[in-house]
Amino acid sequence: MLLPHILYSLLFVALFSYFIHRNSFFKLSSISIWWIVAGFWIKIASGIALTLVYTYYYTDRSTADIFKYYDDAKVMYGAAFTNPVDFLKMFFGLGNNNAYFDQTYYDKMNHWYRSHASYYNDNHTIIRFNTAVMFFSTGFFTIHTIVMCFLSTIGLVGIYKFFVNAESRTNKLLLILLFLSPSLLFWASGVLKEGLVIFGLGMMLWNLKAWLERKTTANLAGVVFSILLLAATKYYVLSVALPGILALVVCNKFPTKSPLLIFSSSYLFALVLFFGIGKISTKIDPASDLANKQKDFILLAQGGIYLEAKSNLATDTIFVPSAQYARIIKSAKGKLNLDSVKAIQFYKMGKLSSIKPNTLKSSTIALRALLDNGITHSRLDIPRIDGTLISYIKATPKALFNSICQPINPEKNPFYWLAFLENIVYLVLAVYFLIQIKNVGSLLHSSLFIFSLLFVISLLLLTGFTTPVIGALVRYKVPALPLIMGLLTFLNNRTAKA
Repeated sequence: MLLPHILYSLLFVALFSYFIHRNSFFKLSSISIWWIVAGFWIKIASGIALTLVYTYYYTDRSTADIFKYYDDAKVMYGAAFTNPVDFLKMFFGLGNNNAYFDQTYYDKMNHWYRSHASYYNDNHTIIRFNTAVMFFSTGFFTIHTIVMCFLSTIGLVGIYKFFVNAESRTNKLLLILLFLSPSLLFWASGVLKEGLVIFGLGMMLWNLKAWLERKTTANLAGVVFSILLLAATKYYVLSVALPGILALVVCNKFPTKSPLLIFSSSYLFALVLFFGIGKISTKIDPASDLANKQKDFILLAQGGIYLEAKSNLATDTIFVPSAQYARIIKSAKGKLNLDSVKAIQFYKMGKLSSIKPNTLKSSTIALRALLDNGITHSRLDIPRIDGTLISYIKATPKALFNSICQPINPEKNPFYWLAFLENIVYLVLAVYFLIQIKNVGSLLHSSLFIFSLLFVISLLLLTGFTTPVIGALVRYKVPALPLIMGLLTFLNNRTAKA
């Protein structure tokens, strides 16, 4: 099967390369189209490398993100041939949340449900992506990688066009950074949510810029589609971009030489909603939900097992720390007795709450292991947040430092070394360009610069607030990297003009 796999994969590479070569979207002023084609090929090589890492280094397929959603997609894909109506309901999310679908399909998946999905479970999006690709991948996983690389290439070109005007003299610097920066190249080239995020982010920014300039219906439709995709893939990326998008639209409608006031007002309004909506709503409380997500990630980093318990169509999750494994008593028919387990957490309908000792002593319940994690050795000390404004203010300096500077002690991990060197390059370039600019304050007269800066800071803060593991931190800040590169290019342009 190896030779057919290679030949079929090369066919897809050739088709996508031809499309890039012929489509006007990829044609950039003063840059050969072969730069984009080469960038696409480099991404494919990186995506294959990522697959090999998860195949031979991180060998647990059930916890490998590039495989676990692919394996779950096989269940949905199979339904297309055995029960097409069920397939369509699952694929489009119509009337599929009931006991029948749980018993027939979702119980056979390991990651359709998740313990901490506050608003939307983005696992569904990547599972559906893999399901769609399966209709022409014929079971060859590399095809999924190639498709994801093509989508993220489109996103990177869209981000490039958002930042660069035809008369700019620094086109190639941004293009090189976008396609060759290690973290972005590695994480956005595999069958992961990051590739879809880069695609959605690039299409949103490019279509937004084009719509503000030309007001075409097609570009507006592109903005709406991209927003929906981001909402279904990584809604927190969209949440930190929306205040800036609103400010960009206002600045376009009412041109001003001082856009900072408009952006400040938009983000201040967003902060009021973030901390205030929980005061008037019992269902939506973003500040508390983010604090609960932090607590969840800290527990996961400490090691433990997530066990699923189902009752009345609600999926509840019990977390048992690794230190308590020995206390779990196994009984007949796969049931577990947790009478003597002292330290557990309970997720009921996405909300985190503690269980007092012996709360479950009266029942021996059927449980399924969702995720079993050992102790994470690359843990970070992150400041705790509890949903209050003062806790977020206190946590901000450390959260921002972690997101910008970590890893600062890469030891022998080659992936951490790449991230470490990447951070140094960005910081050195930023300092160098800022020193060369005579009037730094003039930067705040650019709506594009302010939008990118506030987006990057907001996303880095969210990542720093919630992520206690270095590897996850490097990965989760990937959506901020293209705009960091755009900021560097913007500074370089101002240096050249000065």
